[in-house]
Amino acid sequence: MQGPDGWFNNLEHVVEARDESTAVVRYVHAGVFADDWDNQYDGASNHTDFYLHSLGQYVRYFAGKPITYASVEGRESSSSPQAMGMLRSALGITSGTAVGDAASVEVPGIGTVDAIVDYINDWFIGLRAENALLRFYGRNAFGGNVDAAHHLFAADADGDAATAAWQAWLAGVFA
Repeated sequence: MQGPDGWFNNLEHVVEARDESTAVVRYVHAGVFADDWDNQYDGASNHTDFYLHSLGQYVRYFAGKPITYASVEGRESSSSPQAMGMLRSALGITSGTAVGDAASVEVPGIGTVDAIVDYINDWFIGLRAENALLRFYGRNAFGGNVDAAHHLFAADADGDAATAAWQAWLAGVFA
């Protein structure tokens, strides 16, 4: 990603096979922060934890399955300090929700999505459904919007339709 004033954020993953059953993963998260360096560095560090957790979820539950990626950008109104609270409410997540708890959300154009909370903190929410990793990013805490990136593992997943449905859902949360 690139932003104004020379800001950029770059993720690099290199997977090298070692033998028939092992591999080495090299992960580099680099960037140049423009303003509010401490806050942006904190955001990058927290993002890294979430990315690595998501990689582990993929390897454990979805390795080798076909993948379709759906990336959704939040509206400008999702940059407010209360945005993650609004998202949590829309997902049916309360202050008592913990990793391992069930979550269910109705997404027009998709239907009811039943999932398990696999990651949750003040900035990020990870839901694992039967054929998907649903990732929500509270970038509002670091100067951005609340966004989503979903990894769909159904062989017949329609990335454009899923993106449109989740985009409309997220826009409705922050209308």
